[in-house]
Amino acid sequence: MTAGNGDTGAGDNAETGNAVLELIDRVRPPLRGLIAAGLAAAGGLMLMLGSVLPWVAGPDADAVTYGVAASATGGSALGSRAGIAGGDALVTLLAGIVAVGLAGWYGLGRARRWQQTALFGAASLALAWTVLDFVEVGDTAGPDGARWDIGPGIGLYVCLLGGLAVLTAAGSAPRDVEQDLRVLGHRAEQLAARGLGFEAIEKQQQLLRRARRRPGWQDPRLTFEALYLARLYLNVGHVDRAVRLVHEVMGGADERFGGDQEGLAAARAEAGSVIVDANAQVAAAGHPAYWPAGWAD
Repeated sequence: MTAGNGDTGAGDNAETGNAVLELIDRVRPPLRGLIAAGLAAAGGLMLMLGSVLPWVAGPDADAVTYGVAASATGGSALGSRAGIAGGDALVTLLAGIVAVGLAGWYGLGRARRWQQTALFGAASLALAWTVLDFVEVGDTAGPDGARWDIGPGIGLYVCLLGGLAVLTAAGSAPRDVEQDLRVLGHRAEQLAARGLGFEAIEKQQQLLRRARRRPGWQDPRLTFEALYLARLYLNVGHVDRAVRLVHEVMGGADERFGGDQEGLAAARAEAGSVIVDANAQVAAAGHPAYWPAGWAD
């Protein structure tokens, strides 16, 4: 998780913001995310390429019929389902598109649990269709009922490798709950930096709702996340909500930080900075200060 950057708030508190950021990690795409992105992108591209390459090879490949074809007896017979013409390659093509799209999200460090599930689903479908055609492509009969001299084409081999790469990407994809929280915190900071204060508040509130379940409210890092939310409230003019939140979060700060006096001091400094800016806003409107200026001391 990340604490909010004080540079986005009102007033001059860059020094406090930097002190807070030293205590916790900034958001960067983790190594597992980059590996997953590379494998998903490579596998997805291979699935897309293999889908348009020939799935049937052999001396009789040109004579293969696809879908429903007329039989020698005047009825109808089911031809090969391989490749684009047979329809099965449409499944692998779609799986490849999904994998490439998800690779972009992992490359940006925006890992989500549903993305891993989607990768598993795409890989499983692609592999199921590919293996099925591997088994059946050599057992395809012509309209006269005779078996053709055919075998798997290069497209099937490429799709098989691509499906395995996407499956490996799903297995290596980050699925740590805290990574989801770091992504939400990073998104809140981005929105705030763009001046989208209410959207940033929504993301930060979502982060805190999730974080209360895990790692739990007693984690001292959530103190900084709550103080950043107070800063966001202040940025959009919700001074009452900002001050009320600072009161609430700092009320149990001593217990949360335990013996971490450095962390507690940083939290108090950030809380004091929020209150100073809140006092400045209400003073400009002709109202009395919320807290005395020396509270953080």
